Amino acid sequence: MKLPNTPVSLAGHPCLPYLAAGLVFGGVATVNCVTSSLSEVVALPGSIRAVTYSSIDTSASCSLYAGSDEGKVYELRAEAKPSLFAHCILPENKPVSRIASIGADSLVAVGDDEGGLHLFDFRSPSKNPIASVLEQADYISSIQKHQESSLVVASGDGTLCVYDLRMPPRARIKLLAATPSFED
Repeated sequence: MKLPNTPVSLAGHPCLPYLAAGLVFGGVATVNCVTSSLSEVVALPGSIRAVTYSSIDTSASCSLYAGSDEGKVYELRAEAKPSLFAHCILPENKPVSRIASIGADSLVAVGDDEGGLHLFDFRSPSKNPIASVLEQADYISSIQKHQESSLVVASGDGTLCVYDLRMPPRARIKLLAATPSFED
C-alpha cells in the first residue's frame, strides 16, 4: 500500500477495519485494513502529528480527531470517506503533540509541545478550549483516560500527572497528583 506521503501518527477505528494516518506534509489518510487499500485522503494544513477516533462511540459513524503542528485540532466524520466537520485552535497556535478522545460527548484532550493540556468540546460554537492547564515543562507524550473522571498524562520532562475532569458549572482541569520531573 502506498500513502501520499510519510505517516507520523496512527489510530485504529474502534469497530471497523480502518486505520487513520496523520501525514507529515498535511492531511489524514484512511486505509481499509481488509483490502490494504487507501480509502480516502482529507487534505489539512500542516503536519498532522496526532490522530484518534472517538473512544466511546463505537458506531460506524464515530468522529476522527486530528491535531497539527500549526495548533489546529480538526474533527472529521469518520465514515469510509471522512470529511472535515469542525476545527478548533490551541492558544497561541502551539503545536499539537498528543490527542485523545475522552467521551462520547465530543470532548477531546489535547497536549501541546510546551506541556499544556487543553480540553475541547466540539459541540461548542467556540473554537477555543473550554479549559487549559500548564503543569508539565515539556511536550505531552501520552494522554489516557482513567476511570470516568480523570486523565493520566505523561510528559517529556518525565512527569506523570493525574487530573480530575469533573466539570463544575464552569469547565476546569484540577491536578490531583504528579510525580517529580527528572533533572538534566
